[in-house]
Amino acid sequence: MAKGKFITPQMDININKGDDTFFQVNITAEDGRPVDITGCLFKCKVKESATSTDTIFEGKTKIVDAIKGIVEVHFVNADGSKLNIDGENFSELTQYTYDIIMKDKNGYITRIANGYVFVSPSVTWEEGI
Repeated sequence: MAKGKFITPQMDININKGDDTFFQVNITAEDGRPVDITGCLFKCKVKESATSTDTIFEGKTKIVDAIKGIVEVHFVNADGSKLNIDGENFSELTQYTYDIIMKDKNGYITRIANGYVFVSPSVTWEEGI
């Protein structure tokens, strides 16, 4: 099997503090065909910046359709509720950075997505449910 060549897409994500947030990434080769991700492992981390040593939280990853190259990332509400948010209102977003890496069945590691996570403050979540 030929290793697909990837151009890492930048995908910025807006989330609400305390929400469960799900998004999917479709992994495709340069020619647009899906990459079979059977046997691959994925990891997603969110940090204050790309050079930060501390991870704010990790997204839970799950293969949705291996043959079609679809992986899902879940930002869990409890993790997002811990974020320090600067915004005074919903239009003032706090910016973090994230990426998703894939380790294929041959052990090769490829970054499949990266970008910013913009977090909107929550009024109700501060009190919990």
